[in-house]
Amino acid sequence: SDDQYVYCMACANHRIYVAKRRQESSTLA
Repeated sequence: SDDQYVYCMACANHRIYVAKRRQESSTLA
């Protein structure tokens, strides 16, 4: 259903966001 698709996209975007945050924090550390 569309709900599952939207949830999947949100989950993927969140994982990308977390990965970027981790990269930034590791470079600043």
